[in-house]
Amino acid sequence: MPPTWSTGCTSDADQPRDGVYHSDDPGVIARHIAQARAAGIDGFAAHWFAPGNRTDANFERVLNLSPNGFRSTATFLCHILPGTNQQG
Repeated sequence: MPPTWSTGCTSDADQPRDGVYHSDDPGVIARHIAQARAAGIDGFAAHWFAPGNRTDANFERVLNLSPNGFRSTATFLCHILPGTNQQG
């Protein structure tokens, strides 16, 4: 995990309330699900790129860590990765 968020789209001044985190961490995913449920949110829409991609593993983690009644779906965004399409 990079020590700073400024390498991405977020500046170091705009960090999450609970601090910098790594989206692959099952503990972070579980915490986000609990926070969402406490706020009345009943599911997530998660970006998914391809089988074997880290988004594939993370979406599986979301599904495995989700309690009954918390539903999530994958969103397929072919404009993000050049050369991808729905058939692929």
